[in-house]
Amino acid sequence: MGNMMKLLGASICIILIVMIISGCGRGNMINGSIGKDDLENYVNKLHKLEDVFKGHRVKFQSSHSNEREGFLEIRRIGEHSKPLSDEEIASLKRSIYEAVGGVFPLNITVYTIEEQPGISGKITAIDKDGRFLVVSSDKFLDKEEKMPDAAWYAMSDDAEIEFEGKPVNAEDVKIGSSVKVWSEGRTIELDGEKHRLLPIAKVWLNGQASDASDIAVGDAVKIWFAGYEIGPEKMVTQVVIER
Repeated sequence: MGNMMKLLGASICIILIVMIISGCGRGNMINGSIGKDDLENYVNKLHKLEDVFKGHRVKFQSSHSNEREGFLEIRRIGEHSKPLSDEEIASLKRSIYEAVGGVFPLNITVYTIEEQPGISGKITAIDKDGRFLVVSSDKFLDKEEKMPDAAWYAMSDDAEIEFEGKPVNAEDVKIGSSVKVWSEGRTIELDGEKHRLLPIAKVWLNGQASDASDIAVGDAVKIWFAGYEIGPEKMVTQVVIER
């Protein structure tokens, strides 16, 4: 179901470029297939496998399924630019299958941060939760380039902060600092509630296919959710923008 809401903030990040490593498990399936309901049940368990992911030094990003296979997005913990090897993917799959109690077609996507940051600019605000607002120095929301892009960022548990090539603490980040930021996903804030935009989310602008970069603060939108949540965040599968 879609809900009409006013977009208060298009934030915490830009979707990263991904490296895709895929494969399918076929055991315990009849004639190489699995029922849609069974597949959805398996995939809906993935976000709960925190201990499995920690054991493989990866972090859950998102998951979904179609009629044929499940999809899982993860990233490394601490080594944000390093992909997983085929052997590591195979080992992770075995652990997942054991944890959920069955085998199903599973396509795993591994996020790695690219060389270029998601945003470069200045920190203009820091809230009580330690999130900081970055106003872009080179990206704008209008053709006249009078309204710079901006995003709120929160620190992940394994975030790295450097100044002149040396690690620093989050407390060292001050308003007015010029920064480059890499992020692990994108969230949007609707009527005061934050939701995570899935990498496979579809975005429509005035009836035409678009992408997440067209979502702007103040937009009137309809959103559709996946059937699960990550902590307090619901997972968004589709955004329809009406301007």
